Amino acid sequence: DGAFYVFPKVSSFFGRGGLNSAADVAGRLLREAHVVSVPGEAFGSPNHIRLSYATSAKEIDRGLERMRDFFAKL
Repeated sequence: DGAFYVFPKVSSFFGRGGLNSAADVAGRLLREAHVVSVPGEAFGSPNHIRLSYATSAKEIDRGLERMRDFFAKL
């Protein structure tokens, strides 16, 4: 009866740093920040990415820090 996912909206970054879609964001997050996400297009939500939080609080904090650094550089 639950899920371990969040769907942050990333469309405000479209047009920055060569990002034009959630798939672009997911790909760059993986390659550059080493954060795994799934493009929202797969779920009918093209402005979002899906992130799982089925891990420890320490790993979540680490991933969020990497994402913050990635988006700050755009």
